[in-house]
Amino acid sequence: MNVNFADIAEYIARGIAPKYTDDVNNSIEVINQRCIRDYALNLELVRLNDLGKRNVSEEKTLQKYDVL
Repeated sequence: MNVNFADIAEYIARGIAPKYTDDVNNSIEVINQRCIRDYALNLELVRLNDLGKRNVSEEKTLQKYDVL
């Protein structure tokens, strides 16, 4: 069975290119490709995006029931 993503999703988009930092202040966790392996999510591998250099819009912030 073939399904078009547009028929089952409300929003489809690429992420943003993060500005990585080690500073936990004014930052947000980034789930990148290396965090998702073998159908599992490893949150130990997240990195931090510096919100002062690259803001993240609400639509690009992971919400409950989102699909990665």
